[in-house]
Amino acid sequence: MPHAKRRRIAESLEYLDKRTRLLRDPRARETFFRLLMTMHSKAVLDVLVRLLRDARLTTADRIKAVSVLALRYPGKAYGLFRNLILVKDIPATVRAQMVRELGKGSTRNEGSLLRKLLADTKESLTVRIACAEALINWPSLRSRKLLRMIAENPRENPMLRKAAREALAKLERKSKSMLRRQ
Repeated sequence: MPHAKRRRIAESLEYLDKRTRLLRDPRARETFFRLLMTMHSKAVLDVLVRLLRDARLTTADRIKAVSVLALRYPGKAYGLFRNLILVKDIPATVRAQMVRELGKGSTRNEGSLLRKLLADTKESLTVRIACAEALINWPSLRSRKLLRMIAENPRENPMLRKAAREALAKLERKSKSMLRRQ
């Protein structure tokens, strides 16, 4: 797509975004996100990334932007999510949604990032719980060890401990079913 056309599309989307934000109409916002779902261009990707970083947007709108990014641009979205998860200015629920989307990925980098976030006691509880749930997709010894440590630590938050226990149970069921297949 020529650069001038991409720029015009981006400007149109930004104008539409500003108009719908000024209206504060939930139906207009929903229409805006449906429009973004139908389009596929670099300009849409740029607008979605800008929406994620925009502090004026509601958490629900930012979560919709995460969903659109993950559905329409999965290859680029996972790289963006790996970087944006660490940005503390983004609300914890949005970062937790990014963690859930990363949980659908399959590279080792995501597993190590999720383990790092889960082990960080200064991290938001919402993000840590999402990390525990997402680690089911990485049945490594490191993941099991970290989940077991959290599940057995009486100083950890009870909700996090419960999430870690459930993740361990799912990992055990997953490994047993894999052994039966062999």
